[in-house]
Amino acid sequence: AVTGVQTCALPISWVVLGLRAHGDLAAARRVATALLKLQHTDGGFNYDPTLTVGGTDVTAISIQALKAVPLSNKAGSLKRNAVVAKAVAFLKAATVGGNHFEAWGDVDPNGTAYAIMGLQAAGQNTATYVAWLRSHLQSDGGIEAPWALGVGDRYVTAQGYLPLIGKTYVSLLAGK
Repeated sequence: AVTGVQTCALPISWVVLGLRAHGDLAAARRVATALLKLQHTDGGFNYDPTLTVGGTDVTAISIQALKAVPLSNKAGSLKRNAVVAKAVAFLKAATVGGNHFEAWGDVDPNGTAYAIMGLQAAGQNTATYVAWLRSHLQSDGGIEAPWALGVGDRYVTAQGYLPLIGKTYVSLLAGK
């Protein structure tokens, strides 16, 4: 059972991915089932249990966690697929300019990177998002962040690397 973080989708998503990477599919399924219950009415997931709306990063990582775990029965798979579809709709509705996401009033390359991976894991076309992220590559090889104008930011670049090469946490777990 998941204890201590029952209402925080972010750590629960990471636990699902970690259990899946470790090969404990039974435990990953149990935790993923708990994650299903944390979706907000807007379709998103969030890291703060006091928030009632979803967030880009957490929704995207939750999609990946849910898609990383094959559920053991048809009913569970149908529920998971419905939750993922609603989360994808949330991300699409939160998209700015058809190609990126914003947070705290500024562009959000981190959230865009995570959203790309979540949408890819859900089978969505992410070409416009990837092009936007790629357009923020700087001459130093890093991805620019709002707080690092004209240069790459290590944290953003680390989060953006996988979607730039067409990978997600789900594809890595599958050995692809």
